[in-house]
Amino acid sequence: MTPGLFDDLVVFAAVVDGGSVTQAARVLGLDPSTISRRIRRLEEALGIALFHRGARGMVASELGLRLVRRVHAAINEVSVGIDESTSAGDELRGRIKTTAPTEVGTMFLVPVLRDFQREHPGVDVDLELGAHVVALDQRDADLALRTHRPTRGDVVARRLGATPMGAYRAPDLPVAEAERRWLAWTRGDPLVELLMADHPGARIVLRTNDLAGLRAACVAGLGTAVMPTIFAEYYGLVPLVGSEARLAEFDGSPLWIAAPTTSLELPRVRALWDALTAAFLALDRRPRPVDG
Repeated sequence: MTPGLFDDLVVFAAVVDGGSVTQAARVLGLDPSTISRRIRRLEEALGIALFHRGARGMVASELGLRLVRRVHAAINEVSVGIDESTSAGDELRGRIKTTAPTEVGTMFLVPVLRDFQREHPGVDVDLELGAHVVALDQRDADLALRTHRPTRGDVVARRLGATPMGAYRAPDLPVAEAERRWLAWTRGDPLVELLMADHPGARIVLRTNDLAGLRAACVAGLGTAVMPTIFAEYYGLVPLVGSEARLAEFDGSPLWIAAPTTSLELPRVRALWDALTAAFLALDRRPRPVDG
C-alpha cells in the first residue's frame, strides 16, 4: 500500500460521514485545506472521482459510496485489533457513541450505563439524547435505542419488547378537566384520538415531538397523556379511570435496540448491547402494582 494511503482513506471516510470537508476537519482536528489536499491526492492515486463537486458541495459518487463501505470495514477491523491487543485480559477499552429519546435515555439507558462503566471502567461513552434520529448507516452512533425499527443501511436491530401504556393525568388535575384536555404527538396520536371519542367536547391542547415534553406537560397538569406506564409511575401520575379497557388490546410502545454491523463487532459495543437487552428483560418482568 502506498505510504499515507490508509490515512487518506480515513480522511475520505470522515468527509463522507460528516457530509462536508468542514465537519471532517472538526472531527479529525485538521485544517480544511489539509482535508481537501488529501482527498485530491487520494483521487489521483486511485484514478477515480470520489465526489461530485457542485453548488451543493461535495457529494460522494457511486464509486465513492462503494469504497467508503470497504473503508469502514477496514477501520473497524483495525479498531477490533487494537481492542484485542491493548486490553488486559477481559478488560474492555474505548469509546461508545450512544443515542436514545430523552426520556428513555434518562430513565433506562443512564442507569444501565452506570452499572456498565462500573464493570468496565476503561470504556467511555458519548450519549446523545433527543427526538432527533441519527444516521446509523453513516455510523453517527455505535448503538441506539429507538421507538421505531431502523430500515436503512447495514444495521442490526432487535425488538426489546413493548412497554405497557396507559392514559395518565396529574393528581391535582380534576377528572372532568382531564377528560376534556389531551396531550398528543406532533405527527398524530391515534390512541389519544381513540380515547377522546369517549368524551364529547374533548380536544388536544398541546402537541409535542418528544416524550420528555409530553411527560412534562402532563406533570404540569396541562392535560391527559398516553405514555409508558413505567414513566407515569415514576412521576406519580394518576391513571384516567375508564381508559384501561380501550388500551387493553394495544401491544404497548415498542422499543428497539440497533447498531451498525461494524460497530456491533467491537467487543465493547457488543457488551453494552447485551447489558441493555438483559436490563430491559428484567424491567419487563418486574411486578406491576395492583389497583385496589
